[in-house]
Amino acid sequence: MPTSPRAISLHLAAELIARVEQKTFLLTHDLDPDALVAAALRTGATGVQPYGRFAAESAEAATGVGLMVLRPLALHDEWQRVPPAQFPLFDSKNPNGIANGARLDPDQLPDTEREYVVAGGLTPQNVGPLIARRHPFGVDVSSGVEVRPGQKDPELIAAFAKAVRESN
Repeated sequence: MPTSPRAISLHLAAELIARVEQKTFLLTHDLDPDALVAAALRTGATGVQPYGRFAAESAEAATGVGLMVLRPLALHDEWQRVPPAQFPLFDSKNPNGIANGARLDPDQLPDTEREYVVAGGLTPQNVGPLIARRHPFGVDVSSGVEVRPGQKDPELIAAFAKAVRESN
């Protein structure tokens, strides 16, 4: 979202993605399918996490060109309807569908063999126990490694990564 303190330009996203060996995801809001696919391909992202009015259509378009798709959902959403080629991303969201950093209750995650990603209030302190207990395919963090909105803390990022590695 352009108004988010976490928003960066596509140019900067491409520079950051070029430095990373792991899978990278471009989080977008209200991008139509063509714009989302173009942005992902321009930055070199391996996947997308679409929010907003065009989320379903954009996710389908991204899947069609071979990008990984994290489909943001609240726990009460019908995650079984997410196409098999996409990964449900369980997140705590406000009523407008925007992730808000609130802690997701791991006891409310579905019992499923399907691969999924968890977000919502994850920190270096709670991500390890969540992974050890629920075994998600992936975890998503933002505010849990920030000293203030939009400002990541390298030490918190390192601690988060260490907790993830040690839980596997």
